[in-house]
Amino acid sequence: MHEKDIAALAVTALTEPGHSHQAYTIYGAQSLTLQQQVEYIGEALGRRIRIERVSDEQARAEVGRTMHPVVAETIVSQWAAANGVPVLTSVIAEKITGAPAHTYAQWAVDHSDDFR
Repeated sequence: MHEKDIAALAVTALTEPGHSHQAYTIYGAQSLTLQQQVEYIGEALGRRIRIERVSDEQARAEVGRTMHPVVAETIVSQWAAANGVPVLTSVIAEKITGAPAHTYAQWAVDHSDDFR
């Protein structure tokens, strides 16, 4: 979910009536695969990003170069478990704010400098 949508939801919930004692569980508006996310980032950068699939063992070793082995194992296990599984989506931000949620493609454009 784009941080602009989270901020707009928070401002609306804190400043407009009817939100007292409410709790909102928020998710992004789109369920995208990791490959789709990388493609959107590539589009925002104006180039194609090559994706290379590696084994779980290779992923553990790569992640383990900068993280504790237990953390690396957890991350790789989560990636494997989530592969191909749609994520939860929500329209709550749009419902509360009255504005359409930003797309992942827009988030990628807004954050393109973070990937350069």
